[in-house]
Amino acid sequence: MHMYLKPMDMIRNIILVILYSILSLITFSVVGSGLHLMLAWNIFLAFIPIGLVYLFDKGIIKNKILNIAVLLLWLLFYPNSIYVLTDFIYLDSPDFMTSSYFGIEAYLMNLPAYLAFFHIAFGVIISFYFGMKSLHVLYLHLAKSEYQKYRHWFVGVVSILAGIAIYVGRFFRYNSWDFVRFWVIIRDLFQSIDWFLPFFVGMLASLQLLFFYLFMHEKKRL
Repeated sequence: MHMYLKPMDMIRNIILVILYSILSLITFSVVGSGLHLMLAWNIFLAFIPIGLVYLFDKGIIKNKILNIAVLLLWLLFYPNSIYVLTDFIYLDSPDFMTSSYFGIEAYLMNLPAYLAFFHIAFGVIISFYFGMKSLHVLYLHLAKSEYQKYRHWFVGVVSILAGIAIYVGRFFRYNSWDFVRFWVIIRDLFQSIDWFLPFFVGMLASLQLLFFYLFMHEKKRL
């Protein structure tokens, strides 16, 4: 089986998680919001999918059933790598600008606010990279298998499922390990169906597909 993730790739990814954790502590000390400590935890959760794919890619696990279990765990934790994007909602526009009585906007040089902004932005980039890289590796494995004609369907379905999982996580506060409460989650999901659900899931799925295929295109050019 072809390896698409090298040991040095994983060392680099672990270093990214460590550096981001240090940045999280610095940001927390300046901004004072516990959100920035939680973001370090979110990046760790975003790292799990690429760690699981590394086990699969390297062929460490020889048992077919265990490999399937690893891939199911990947599917369960993959949405965490996209979820961080929604943490931008914690940014408050009055921290960045103020308006006069005449509606003229003045932009503020607010160091804590911009540190919070860049901290979230770095987190989104790192977590998206972990997610897209793990998805891309599985895509490449599918492309080399007898199921290669389903590889684009795989990406699309995973993107939609991740969008649904993020909706459930953001609005119902379920975590990946709450999957054991599957039927409770399904009940809550169906009880909340309205036009916002397809909008939210559709936008998140579209963002994933955009990033994924842009990433793939660049990989093919290299």
